[in-house]
Amino acid sequence: MLTYKLHLIRHGMTEGNLKGQYIGSTDVEITTNGINELEKLKNDRIYPKCDIVFSSPMKRAVKTALFLYPRT
Repeated sequence: MLTYKLHLIRHGMTEGNLKGQYIGSTDVEITTNGINELEKLKNDRIYPKCDIVFSSPMKRAVKTALFLYPRT
């Protein structure tokens, strides 16, 4: 039987996250602080290597995916 490993990664920090707001389907960007946090985690190699990336169409999710996996 063929098996696959699936990793779920949450998007970077948004302004709504900082305020404790539920932003749901509101299409908001990642904050500069969120990008800095992603960069630190990426440099620490916390994210797994992968062959394919799927993302929500929300700006925060797409920007996070492109930042973490620019060549995928």
